[in-house]
Amino acid sequence: MHAVKQSLTIALIHGWATPSNVWQPLASRLQDDGFEVFVHDLPGYGIRRQENGVLSFEELVADAINRIPENSIWIGWSLGAMIGLAATTIENSTMQGLIAVSATANFCDSPNSTQALNLLRQDTQTDANQAVRRFHLSMPSPSNRRAVSKQVSAARETGDIAVETLLAGLKILAETDLRDMLNRIQTPLRLICGSEDKIIASSASELIFEAVGRTKLITLPCGHVPFLECPELFYESLLEFVNAQPK
Repeated sequence: MHAVKQSLTIALIHGWATPSNVWQPLASRLQDDGFEVFVHDLPGYGIRRQENGVLSFEELVADAINRIPENSIWIGWSLGAMIGLAATTIENSTMQGLIAVSATANFCDSPNSTQALNLLRQDTQTDANQAVRRFHLSMPSPSNRRAVSKQVSAARETGDIAVETLLAGLKILAETDLRDMLNRIQTPLRLICGSEDKIIASSASELIFEAVGRTKLITLPCGHVPFLECPELFYESLLEFVNAQPK
């Protein structure tokens, strides 16, 4: 499938503990195909690492809406997908469409995920760099770990993400529950998840799919980072969604 040459803006929103330059391979490909790309750094990350990163989920959603160019298609990954899902229901949002990658409406949807998050919080308080490194190693499926871990490690800005920012993000993941707002989503939506994701199970995307309707769920043979683990299949699904939107 070929890209549509146009000035459409694609906005990329990263996840917890992973700098926005994890998007670099995808951003470069989009730009080569003629798209405008806006890479959104959460407060406390990347070029905004000197800003206060201890914000509420509502403040992160408002920040994204205020900074991302109007009428963009958003691609949100993990925590970024939660921000995108919430933004679809905000009155002043001008989002044209959302691709929610490795998404969940409620991260702590089981005792096991709550326990894993509590352990991650403890590890982050003890040694943040080591906790983030282990988290990144756990993201890809085992078969993709070597190649993808190198890309994620290259993106990681060791020491640049304050511990307070990381802990604030974990607090958001622990407390945010979007399930009651899913049936209000009217924005065009595409869900992409990994069948081998050990961080956010594919069943979380299936729940969103069932609640929203009028959308499409793509499950790829990978872990938590579909855009790095299955770049060709991911890009094909992205273009299919973008080309289906009204011009």
